Amino acid sequence: MSDPAPWRNCHPVTGVPGGLRLPVDDPRNVWAGFVRRLVREYAGRVNRFIIWNEPDIAPDEYGVQFLGTVEDYYQLVKVAYLAAKQTNPQAQIHLGGLTHWHDVVFKRRPYLERFLEVAGRDPTARENNYYFDVVTVHIYFRTETVYEIITLFRDILRRAGLQHPIWLNETNAAPANDPHMPWRNAMFQLTMDQQAAFLVQSFALGLAAGAERVAVYKLAEIYPPIPGADYNGLYRPDGSARPAVEAFRAITTHFAGVRRVTHFVNSRYHEVRLERENAVTRVLWARSDRWVPVSLTATRGAQSVVIYDHLGQPLPLNFTGALTYTFTLPGAVCRDPQHGCLVGGIPLLVVETLKP
Repeated sequence: MSDPAPWRNCHPVTGVPGGLRLPVDDPRNVWAGFVRRLVREYAGRVNRFIIWNEPDIAPDEYGVQFLGTVEDYYQLVKVAYLAAKQTNPQAQIHLGGLTHWHDVVFKRRPYLERFLEVAGRDPTARENNYYFDVVTVHIYFRTETVYEIITLFRDILRRAGLQHPIWLNETNAAPANDPHMPWRNAMFQLTMDQQAAFLVQSFALGLAAGAERVAVYKLAEIYPPIPGADYNGLYRPDGSARPAVEAFRAITTHFAGVRRVTHFVNSRYHEVRLERENAVTRVLWARSDRWVPVSLTATRGAQSVVIYDHLGQPLPLNFTGALTYTFTLPGAVCRDPQHGCLVGGIPLLVVETLKP
């Protein structure tokens, strides 16, 4: 591996690596050496690499992950792309997951837009796919923003003449009311049931917005509770499960193998239709605290239909092959004193099995 000495010239976690602007084959470019070794050792097992994390948090803001400028981050990504592709042509480089809200709160233009402007000044960028393969985004707590933020990022790419895939690789809504792991002085007042509902809604809207992949953060908490901290884990440190585990099971069961996604939304509810092999899953939920009666037209060729709640439990439905069936969507819990309806109402999954 390259001489690690240049790393000592910067912060060991958030600082800009030394020698970053030297050629990728120069041993003083320690970042290139690190990436090259990492990619070589994991080739065939891991071919996707996320470069850093949440670079859009500025150096003077809470939670900062990277102390460099946008120009520094572009160089970090470029060097990683060149070193990785030289070592393993199958390697895929992801931009570090973007939080989006740090830019909104501090009234900055979106980081992705500023990053692409920097890349656009590099005459070698376009011929090299702008030195990245995938945009990644982190979206938490607010159901409605999943579709909005992914659509925004897609529009930013389009204006730059790019069509890179987008991955929602972190999404969740940490609850405040878990008696085993309470979130004291919580930023958002959500329940464990709302966490489960959020996951179903977020995965559905992520796919509807065109995300290539959606992933929950995170599977399990491994450390004992810390006073004041928030906990996203589907499992607690003792191995016990939150309700969100069953929501995730419903997602992986009834969203699997999606071939086509359509999205219908009005002022009252969302409907995301997931067309799968020999099945259609429709995910519906109310947008406000009002309960919403819904009438659906059965998909042509449907031979059976089951309605599940957000935890994957079947609900009563008398389906005899008629053209329509009706049910009511529960209203959302809108008790957060500052933000109202962060999460929509309990989603229902209408799963139609089609004739072969």
